Amino acid sequence: MVLGFFVSVGLVFFPLWSVIPGVWFEKDTYYSHGPLIPFCVAYVIYEKWDKLKALPRKICWPALIPMPFLLFVAWVGSRTVQQTVLSLTFLLLVVFSIWFVAGIYWAWRTLAPTLFLVFALPIWGPIIDRFTNPLQQISTQGTYVLLKLFGMHPIKDGPTIIQLDNYTLDVGVPCSGLKLLLAVSAITFFFMMIAKIRWWAHVLLVLFALPLTIFINSVRIAMIGVVGNTWGEQAGTSFHDYSGYISLVLCFLIFSWVTKKLESKA
Repeated sequence: MVLGFFVSVGLVFFPLWSVIPGVWFEKDTYYSHGPLIPFCVAYVIYEKWDKLKALPRKICWPALIPMPFLLFVAWVGSRTVQQTVLSLTFLLLVVFSIWFVAGIYWAWRTLAPTLFLVFALPIWGPIIDRFTNPLQQISTQGTYVLLKLFGMHPIKDGPTIIQLDNYTLDVGVPCSGLKLLLAVSAITFFFMMIAKIRWWAHVLLVLFALPLTIFINSVRIAMIGVVGNTWGEQAGTSFHDYSGYISLVLCFLIFSWVTKKLESKA
Protein backbone atom coordinates (compact mmCIF):
# COMPACT_ATOMS: atom_id res chain seq x y z
CA MET A 1 0.00 0.00 0.00
CA VAL A 2 2.73 2.45 0.99
CA LEU A 3 4.82 1.51 -2.05
CA GLY A 4 1.79 1.94 -4.29
CA PHE A 5 1.16 5.39 -2.83
CA PHE A 6 4.73 6.55 -3.53
CA VAL A 7 4.66 5.10 -7.04
CA SER A 8 1.38 6.93 -7.71
CA VAL A 9 2.80 10.19 -6.39
CA GLY A 10 5.94 9.78 -8.51
CA LEU A 11 3.96 9.16 -11.68
CA VAL A 12 1.37 11.86 -11.12
CA PHE A 13 3.95 14.52 -10.29
CA PHE A 14 6.48 13.51 -12.96
CA PRO A 15 5.60 16.55 -15.14
CA LEU A 16 6.54 18.71 -12.15
CA TRP A 17 9.81 16.92 -11.32
CA SER A 18 10.87 16.99 -14.98
CA VAL A 19 10.70 20.79 -15.27
CA ILE A 20 12.33 21.66 -11.93
CA PRO A 21 15.97 21.63 -13.23
CA GLY A 22 15.04 23.98 -16.05
CA VAL A 23 13.01 26.19 -13.75
CA TRP A 24 15.97 26.57 -11.39
CA PHE A 25 18.87 26.84 -13.81
CA GLU A 26 17.61 28.29 -17.10
CA LYS A 27 18.79 31.73 -18.18
CA ASP A 28 16.81 34.67 -16.75
CA THR A 29 14.85 32.33 -14.47
CA TYR A 30 12.71 33.70 -11.67
CA TYR A 31 13.69 30.72 -9.50
CA SER A 32 17.49 30.94 -9.31
CA HIS A 33 17.11 30.82 -5.51
CA GLY A 34 15.22 27.51 -5.81
CA PRO A 35 18.14 25.15 -5.12
CA LEU A 36 18.72 26.86 -1.75
CA ILE A 37 15.15 26.38 -0.52
CA PRO A 38 15.43 22.67 0.46
CA PHE A 39 18.58 23.48 2.45
CA CYS A 40 16.76 26.32 4.21
CA VAL A 41 13.91 23.93 5.08
CA ALA A 42 16.41 21.39 6.41
CA TYR A 43 18.05 24.09 8.55
CA VAL A 44 14.71 25.22 10.01
CA ILE A 45 13.80 21.59 10.86
CA TYR A 46 17.23 21.15 12.44
CA GLU A 47 16.74 24.28 14.55
CA LYS A 48 13.32 23.05 15.70
CA TRP A 49 14.29 19.40 16.12
CA ASP A 50 14.57 19.39 19.93
CA LYS A 51 11.02 20.69 20.22
CA LEU A 52 9.73 18.47 17.44
CA LYS A 53 11.02 15.21 18.85
CA ALA A 54 9.38 16.03 22.18
CA LEU A 55 5.96 16.10 20.50
CA PRO A 56 3.73 13.00 20.68
CA ARG A 57 3.69 10.95 17.48
CA LYS A 58 0.93 8.68 16.31
CA ILE A 59 -0.63 7.60 13.04
CA CYS A 60 -3.70 9.68 12.20
CA TRP A 61 -5.93 7.79 9.75
CA PRO A 62 -8.34 10.71 9.02
CA ALA A 63 -5.43 12.49 7.30
CA LEU A 64 -5.76 9.94 4.49
CA ILE A 65 -9.28 11.09 3.59
CA PRO A 66 -8.34 14.04 1.30
CA MET A 67 -5.39 12.26 -0.35
CA PRO A 68 -7.31 10.48 -3.14
CA PHE A 69 -8.96 13.78 -4.08
CA LEU A 70 -5.60 15.57 -4.06
CA LEU A 71 -4.09 12.86 -6.24
CA PHE A 72 -7.00 13.20 -8.66
CA VAL A 73 -6.56 16.98 -8.85
CA ALA A 74 -2.83 16.47 -9.39
CA TRP A 75 -3.54 13.95 -12.15
CA VAL A 76 -5.78 16.48 -13.90
CA GLY A 77 -3.04 19.08 -13.48
CA SER A 78 -0.46 16.70 -14.96
CA ARG A 79 -2.68 15.96 -17.95
CA THR A 80 -3.14 19.67 -18.66
CA VAL A 81 0.42 20.62 -17.61
CA GLN A 82 -0.78 23.04 -14.92
CA GLN A 83 2.38 23.58 -12.89
CA THR A 84 0.61 25.79 -10.34
CA VAL A 85 -1.98 23.08 -9.65
CA LEU A 86 0.72 20.40 -9.38
CA SER A 87 2.80 22.53 -7.02
CA LEU A 88 -0.12 23.33 -4.71
CA THR A 89 -1.38 19.75 -4.54
CA PHE A 90 2.17 18.50 -3.88
CA LEU A 91 2.52 20.83 -0.89
CA LEU A 92 -0.87 19.76 0.49
CA LEU A 93 0.05 16.09 0.08
CA VAL A 94 3.24 16.66 2.05
CA VAL A 95 1.26 18.34 4.85
CA PHE A 96 -1.33 15.54 5.04
CA SER A 97 1.39 12.88 4.81
CA ILE A 98 3.16 14.34 7.85
CA TRP A 99 -0.21 14.53 9.60
CA PHE A 100 -0.87 10.86 8.81
CA VAL A 101 2.57 9.58 9.83
CA ALA A 102 3.22 11.70 12.93
CA GLY A 103 -0.03 13.38 13.96
CA ILE A 104 -1.56 16.83 14.00
CA TYR A 105 1.04 18.41 16.30
CA TRP A 106 3.89 17.49 13.95
CA ALA A 107 1.89 18.68 10.95
CA TRP A 108 1.24 22.02 12.62
CA ARG A 109 4.81 22.58 13.81
CA THR A 110 6.26 21.71 10.40
CA LEU A 111 3.63 23.62 8.41
CA ALA A 112 5.74 26.76 7.92
CA PRO A 113 8.89 25.04 6.58
CA THR A 114 6.74 22.74 4.43
CA LEU A 115 4.88 25.65 2.84
CA PHE A 116 8.22 27.46 2.46
CA LEU A 117 8.91 25.02 -0.38
CA VAL A 118 6.49 27.16 -2.42
CA PHE A 119 9.44 29.45 -3.24
CA ALA A 120 11.18 26.60 -5.09
CA LEU A 121 8.17 25.52 -7.15
CA PRO A 122 6.86 26.97 -10.45
CA ILE A 123 3.77 28.41 -8.84
CA TRP A 124 4.28 32.11 -9.38
CA GLY A 125 3.46 32.37 -13.09
CA PRO A 126 0.17 34.31 -12.72
CA ILE A 127 1.78 36.81 -10.33
CA ILE A 128 4.77 37.24 -12.65
CA ASP A 129 2.47 37.92 -15.61
CA ARG A 130 0.35 40.40 -13.64
CA PHE A 131 3.02 42.51 -11.95
CA THR A 132 6.04 42.47 -14.29
CA ASN A 133 5.07 45.55 -16.30
CA PRO A 134 4.05 47.74 -13.32
CA LEU A 135 7.33 46.89 -11.56
CA GLN A 136 9.26 47.66 -14.75
CA GLN A 137 7.82 51.15 -14.78
CA ILE A 138 8.33 51.69 -11.05
CA SER A 139 11.96 50.54 -11.30
CA THR A 140 12.49 52.80 -14.33
CA GLN A 141 11.17 55.81 -12.42
CA GLY A 142 13.33 54.97 -9.39
CA THR A 143 16.38 54.62 -11.64
CA TYR A 144 15.63 57.96 -13.30
CA VAL A 145 15.47 59.73 -9.93
CA LEU A 146 18.72 58.12 -8.74
CA LEU A 147 20.57 59.06 -11.92
CA LYS A 148 19.43 62.66 -11.43
CA LEU A 149 20.75 62.52 -7.86
CA PHE A 150 24.06 61.18 -9.21
CA GLY A 151 24.40 64.41 -11.19
CA MET A 152 23.76 62.81 -14.58
CA HIS A 153 21.29 64.01 -17.21
CA PRO A 154 18.89 61.14 -17.92
CA ILE A 155 16.06 61.51 -20.43
CA LYS A 156 13.05 59.18 -20.30
CA ASP A 157 12.35 57.94 -23.80
CA GLY A 158 9.33 55.78 -23.00
CA PRO A 159 7.91 54.00 -19.95
CA THR A 160 10.97 51.74 -19.53
CA ILE A 161 13.77 53.44 -21.50
CA ILE A 162 16.26 56.01 -20.19
CA GLN A 163 18.73 57.80 -22.46
CA LEU A 164 22.10 58.86 -21.07
CA ASP A 165 24.84 60.76 -22.83
CA ASN A 166 26.67 57.62 -23.98
CA TYR A 167 24.37 54.76 -23.03
CA THR A 168 20.75 53.63 -23.33
CA LEU A 169 19.10 51.89 -20.40
CA ASP A 170 16.32 49.56 -21.49
CA VAL A 171 14.63 48.28 -18.32
CA GLY A 172 13.36 45.03 -19.80
CA VAL A 173 11.35 42.22 -18.23
CA PRO A 174 14.38 40.58 -16.54
CA CYS A 175 15.15 43.90 -14.82
CA SER A 176 11.62 44.51 -13.53
CA GLY A 177 12.66 43.48 -10.03
CA LEU A 178 10.27 40.53 -9.76
CA LYS A 179 13.11 38.01 -9.71
CA LEU A 180 14.69 39.91 -6.85
CA LEU A 181 11.31 40.31 -5.12
CA LEU A 182 10.67 36.54 -5.15
CA ALA A 183 14.14 35.88 -3.75
CA VAL A 184 13.75 38.63 -1.12
CA SER A 185 10.33 37.24 -0.16
CA ALA A 186 11.99 33.87 0.41
CA ILE A 187 14.69 35.56 2.50
CA THR A 188 11.99 37.41 4.48
CA PHE A 189 10.05 34.28 5.40
CA PHE A 190 13.25 32.36 6.15
CA PHE A 191 14.26 34.95 8.74
CA MET A 192 10.70 35.00 10.08
CA MET A 193 10.95 31.24 10.70
CA ILE A 194 14.33 31.27 12.45
CA ALA A 195 14.25 34.62 14.28
CA LYS A 196 12.91 34.99 17.80
CA ILE A 197 10.93 38.17 17.26
CA ARG A 198 7.47 39.43 18.20
CA TRP A 199 4.45 39.44 15.93
CA TRP A 200 4.79 43.14 15.08
CA ALA A 201 8.39 42.51 13.98
CA HIS A 202 7.12 39.85 11.56
CA VAL A 203 4.76 42.44 10.09
CA LEU A 204 7.61 44.94 9.76
CA LEU A 205 9.76 42.42 7.88
CA VAL A 206 6.94 41.71 5.40
CA LEU A 207 6.25 45.43 4.87
CA PHE A 208 9.99 46.08 4.46
CA ALA A 209 10.47 43.56 1.63
CA LEU A 210 8.78 45.41 -1.27
CA PRO A 211 10.29 48.91 -0.81
CA LEU A 212 13.73 47.40 -0.18
CA THR A 213 13.47 45.35 -3.37
CA ILE A 214 12.38 48.33 -5.46
CA PHE A 215 15.17 50.52 -4.03
CA ILE A 216 17.95 47.93 -4.46
CA ASN A 217 16.76 47.07 -7.97
CA SER A 218 16.68 50.74 -8.92
CA VAL A 219 20.19 51.23 -7.52
CA ARG A 220 21.38 48.20 -9.51
CA ILE A 221 19.92 49.52 -12.77
CA ALA A 222 21.28 53.00 -12.11
CA MET A 223 24.76 51.56 -11.54
CA ILE A 224 24.46 49.67 -14.84
CA GLY A 225 23.74 53.03 -16.45
CA VAL A 226 26.72 54.68 -14.74
CA VAL A 227 29.08 51.87 -15.77
CA GLY A 228 27.77 51.77 -19.34
CA ASN A 229 27.85 55.54 -19.71
CA THR A 230 31.39 55.77 -18.33
CA TRP A 231 33.13 52.69 -19.76
CA GLY A 232 30.98 51.70 -22.70
CA GLU A 233 28.22 49.30 -23.65
CA GLN A 234 30.26 46.12 -23.15
CA ALA A 235 31.16 47.14 -19.60
CA GLY A 236 27.52 47.92 -18.87
CA THR A 237 26.43 44.54 -20.22
CA SER A 238 29.07 42.72 -18.16
CA PHE A 239 28.02 44.53 -15.00
CA HIS A 240 24.37 43.75 -15.77
CA ASP A 241 25.13 40.01 -15.93
CA TYR A 242 26.52 39.67 -12.39
CA SER A 243 24.99 42.64 -10.56
CA GLY A 244 21.86 40.61 -9.79
CA TYR A 245 23.89 38.40 -7.47
CA ILE A 246 25.32 41.46 -5.75
CA SER A 247 21.78 42.77 -5.20
CA LEU A 248 20.65 39.47 -3.70
CA VAL A 249 23.61 39.24 -1.32
CA LEU A 250 23.10 42.87 -0.30
CA CYS A 251 19.41 42.22 0.45
CA PHE A 252 20.33 39.15 2.50
CA LEU A 253 22.85 41.14 4.57
CA ILE A 254 20.37 43.98 5.12
CA PHE A 255 17.65 41.56 6.26
CA SER A 256 20.12 39.80 8.55
CA TRP A 257 21.03 43.12 10.15
CA VAL A 258 17.40 44.24 10.47
CA THR A 259 16.37 40.89 11.98
CA LYS A 260 19.14 41.07 14.59
CA LYS A 261 18.01 44.57 15.52
CA LEU A 262 14.41 43.35 15.87
CA GLU A 263 15.55 40.39 18.00
CA SER A 264 17.23 42.80 20.39
CA LYS A 265 13.86 44.51 20.85
CA ALA A 266 12.07 41.22 21.67
